[in-house]
Amino acid sequence: LTSSIFVCPANAVSQGNNNNNNRVVHKTRNKSRLRLEMTSLAIMGDNNNNDHFQDASSPSTTRQKKTNTQLSATADFSAFSKDAGTRVRLDWKGIISVLSCALLITGNTVGAGALVLPQLTARTGLSVASVILFGIYFINVISGCLIAEVAIHQYESSSSSSSSLGNNAPSSFKSLADSSLNSHLVGNAVSGTSLMANIAVLTFALARGGSTMSTMLTKGAVSARTMSLALASLLATACASCSSKHLSHVASVVVVVLFGSFGCLLVPGMANVPNPIATLFAPGTGAADLANTIAYTAPIFLDAMVYQNIVPSVTRILSYNRIKTATALALGQLMPTLLYLSYCFAVNGGGITPNSGGLFLAIFSLSAIWGSAMGCVLSIGEEIQSLLFKKATAKRRSTQPLYVPAVLTAVVVPLGITAMNVGGDFTGALRLAGGYFCPMLYGFLPAIMALIQRRKQKKSPSNSLVPGGNIALGFMSLASLFFVGEHLMIDLGFVRRH
Repeated sequence: LTSSIFVCPANAVSQGNNNNNNRVVHKTRNKSRLRLEMTSLAIMGDNNNNDHFQDASSPSTTRQKKTNTQLSATADFSAFSKDAGTRVRLDWKGIISVLSCALLITGNTVGAGALVLPQLTARTGLSVASVILFGIYFINVISGCLIAEVAIHQYESSSSSSSSLGNNAPSSFKSLADSSLNSHLVGNAVSGTSLMANIAVLTFALARGGSTMSTMLTKGAVSARTMSLALASLLATACASCSSKHLSHVASVVVVVLFGSFGCLLVPGMANVPNPIATLFAPGTGAADLANTIAYTAPIFLDAMVYQNIVPSVTRILSYNRIKTATALALGQLMPTLLYLSYCFAVNGGGITPNSGGLFLAIFSLSAIWGSAMGCVLSIGEEIQSLLFKKATAKRRSTQPLYVPAVLTAVVVPLGITAMNVGGDFTGALRLAGGYFCPMLYGFLPAIMALIQRRKQKKSPSNSLVPGGNIALGFMSLASLFFVGEHLMIDLGFVRRH
């Protein structure tokens, strides 16, 4: 309504002096426009209304009104902006940044765990697996929004108390937990939990990578143990000789190859499913004991959907904008959910087989394994270097690779675990990470951080990304503890294992 005022030219009153009828019409229009303008500015909360109405027809006042309207539209609706006229156009730069972060989240989510999802959906049935995955999707979005809320508040607090405008804001999940909880003991607990989770995932990646390379590349001529050793050697060489910048370029290429091969594999695979309806609603092999089957498979589904470790980086990329961050988190988690379900549908329906997949299946499997394994080696190496090699950490520059002993330690431990059980699928390693470490790191801890942060505020926060107040935070923390407790009861034998 405010923008419609600027359509009236500045000489409308002078034109009305030549004709009485036109003068009456223009006066009526000017009055109605002024009333609309006053109403719009009152809604926007302008405290200087008198300054805007000194000369309603002057060009400088008109330009000032346009600027105020554009700033208000940009603040409230970050995806839209005003052009020189009266039309509303999309802010393509903001939309592209949101989509880029959503793709970053998707690339960080899809990994080696995707390779075992078809056998899990075969146990539960595809319809039940869809319910589980979408349930995890909503929980993960809430968890990511809690982490983003804490990161944005930390940024705003550092911006208001420092002239560096947020340079002290945390950019990693560990530093975010340290600054939020203000406890060295909790920081070490977070580091230890993250370290154990990455070791579990890397153990699975090395075991799965060795068996995949032995089967697809050598047709069984080279043993899985030898191929696991070769994969570990390649990872150690890359991480010990390349800087983080170079490794990020390698990771970008791997993500492109991963999704390219996945698309070439998925599209014909879904088209070749003979009976889609029967595949979608077919009962799983564990349907006779469905509750126990869900309890067994849910931790692996959860581990395959983890992405929360990069939420602080996403909020930083999006300039700590709440709407953009929440949108990127929702889209970034929705894409892997749909991709996982499509892949399981095509595999369980018979559209993708080892024979029909061929080269694309091999490329997809190896790129997923390499991406997950390289990320885990970097994370483990950085944690070990900060704990055991503090002098090397203090002297290390961002352009330098990790300390060689830290990389070797990061690789040797999972490789030793793999060598002790040759031929195993090591799915239990994913259950360990998804059953214990991920719920505590990305479920219980974000809820506690958000609760402490909200209590420190003088007033109830009206800009929180997760509604529901303390009730929602309590539900999130209790649900995480219940999930861990149930998994513990199964492992201790109090609940029958499927």
